[in-house]
This record gives sequence, C-alpha cells and structure tokens, in this order.
Amino acid sequence: MKNDIPLGHIRGIRVGLSWSVLLIAGFYVYVLATYQFPNEAFFLSDTAYWIAGIVGALGFFLSLFVHEMSHALVAQHRGIGVRGITLWLLGGYAELDREPTTPGNQFLIAAVGPVSNLALAAVFWVAHLAVANDPDPFAVGIGTSGLVAVVLGWLAFVNFLLGAFNLLPAAPLDGGQLFSAGVWAVTGNRTVARKWAAYAGIALGGAGVAYGLVMMNSSESFNGIWLMIIGWWIISVALADVRRTGAETVLSASTAADVMRPSPPVLPAHLSIDRALTAGVPSPLPPAFCAQAPDGRITGLLTADQIRNTDAASRASVPLGQLAFPIERVAVARTDESSLALVDRLRGNAVGQILVVGSDGRVAGTIGSAELDRAVRRTNGVPAGR
Repeated sequence: MKNDIPLGHIRGIRVGLSWSVLLIAGFYVYVLATYQFPNEAFFLSDTAYWIAGIVGALGFFLSLFVHEMSHALVAQHRGIGVRGITLWLLGGYAELDREPTTPGNQFLIAAVGPVSNLALAAVFWVAHLAVANDPDPFAVGIGTSGLVAVVLGWLAFVNFLLGAFNLLPAAPLDGGQLFSAGVWAVTGNRTVARKWAAYAGIALGGAGVAYGLVMMNSSESFNGIWLMIIGWWIISVALADVRRTGAETVLSASTAADVMRPSPPVLPAHLSIDRALTAGVPSPLPPAFCAQAPDGRITGLLTADQIRNTDAASRASVPLGQLAFPIERVAVARTDESSLALVDRLRGNAVGQILVVGSDGRVAGTIGSAELDRAVRRTNGVPAGR
C-alpha cells in the first residue's frame, strides 16, 4: 500500500491504486475497443469504440472499488478500523486494523463485497434493457444507443461474474471467508476454520490451473493463460494461510510470558538519549525500553528504531520522556494472556511493541513481531536467533 498511487480519502479511508492497474486497464481498453464492442455494436467509428472501451474499463474498476469500499464501510460499522483500500492487478483488497473477533462480523464483512457486485449487475442490466429495449442483456446493436447498451450489458455481466466468483467457498475469496465463518461458528475454533478454507483454496486454485492448461490447447488459449494466473495466485495465498494457521496454533498454546523479551530497561524520563545510552541501556539496543517518571510511573515506551532515527545533535538534549510513545498509545498485555490475542493488537499498533505487565502491575517484558516469530520458529525446530 505504501507504493501505490494515492487517490484520496473517503470517510477517513485511504484509497490507493497499484501501478499494475494502469497496465491491466490499458489492456482492457484495447480488447474492448478493438474486439469486444465492435463485434456487438456495428458500423461505428474507431473513436466511438475507443471511448466505449475507456468507459467500460473505468466501469470495471469502479465496480472493484465499490466491492472493496463495501468491505471497508461494513468493517468500520462493526468497530474495526480500516487503514485503506487498494485496487491492483487481480482486483483489490481492504486492509483492516484487526481481524473480526466473531464469526458473525466476519460473515457480514465478507458477504457485502459479492452482494454489492450482484446489486451493480442488476442495476447495469436494468439500464441496458432501458436503452436497448431488448430482453437479452448481451444483444447486438446498431448506432450509438446500441453501443451504450452493449457497454451496459458487458458491465452487468462482469459484475455478475465478480459476485459469483467471489462467492466460491475457498480462501482467499470472500466465499472462503463466508465458509470460514460458518465453520468457526460451528466449531468455535477460528484457526481450524481458516485452515479448512485455505485447503479449499488450494483445491480451487489447482482446478483453475488444470483447466487453464486444457484451455491452452484450444482456441481459448488466452483465457487459459489468464485462468492459470488466477489459479496460481489463489494457491499461493491459500498456502500462506495454511502457514499462518500453523503459526496461530503455536501461539494459541503459549502466553505472553512465554514469548516476551523479559525485563526491558526502565530509565528516568528526564535523561537525555545520550545519557540513557551510557547509563543503563545495554548494547546492542533492546527493541524497547521504558521511560519512568520520578514518582515511579511508567510514562512511555521508547523503541530502538526511534533512537536510530534521532539525529546525533538531538540525542544530547532531547529527554527520553519527550521522544517516547506516551503510555496511553502503548498496547499493554498481561503475562497470562494468549500470545495469539496479541497478533491483532500489534497489527493496529503504531508503536510496534506491546508492554507486558505482571499480576502486580510491574513491567515484565515487551513483545514485538520478532518475539512472536521467534516463538513460532522455536516450536517448529528452527533456530530462533535473537
């Protein structure tokens, strides 16, 4: 999302466009203008077909935008923050601050995307019929009205295809999320539900690749290549989901105390960075350490990245308390909390570290993504390092 083309914000949601969209959009315009529309609306100028191609491609990406924005708005309504949405080569995605915590929320957020496309399909079809006055949504036509009808009919078909395809019960499609929500509701285990949806995704992607190979030997060789690309993408994402569920299984069996980096340095908040580095911060720098007020309260958390990003001139004068993240912005966990519960907390946390406290309220340790990854690697028999 960092390298996309920013398009602005809608209801606080950042909207971006991947550079790959420009490539695929040009391809769509070319195919629509030189093949699709001339074969369905006759006796018009090349200019008319190219304009129709541009409108058709814009309508297609607008449909993708509506799909992703629907996910984002429902997530916001259910109390889940949305970092942004991005349109890219194979569609789009909405980046949520955290994952839904109930199967009902997961179902609603996933379902609204395909439903929005099916609703758009109905709208475009009705508009097509109004222009063409023909019961066939893909009827050919003559003249400008015929071309408009063909464009509207094509957009109706594309949105129906998007909605139907995304309802297939396999990850990473929305249908996979619906399937996962159902399994989650029945079993009470979100990790098991994800794994089943991921295996379904591997099967679906494999079927797509196999059928694409068959199509390669027919007159539909181009469609076969496209189907193989989509199939490989589904397989790769589904395999990543399988690996993630394995990590979740490990983390669900451990507590914050098991994975934390214990006893971070606690230093007076009034110390300058230079003095702190010579007074009590070990080398190499720990991922995080605490700033403490004179009355003993922990007022903030300072990370090694903040130290490294502070220019040398400021290190002699800037106190730790001024540079540290205020404690109000720092995610806090108890030592007995499940490590799995911390994954979402880290994802939506700009600090990048969680402060772990014991039952007595004292600082016990810190946890970042490196600590969670180390716990998974150690359980799987991979040398963890430090």
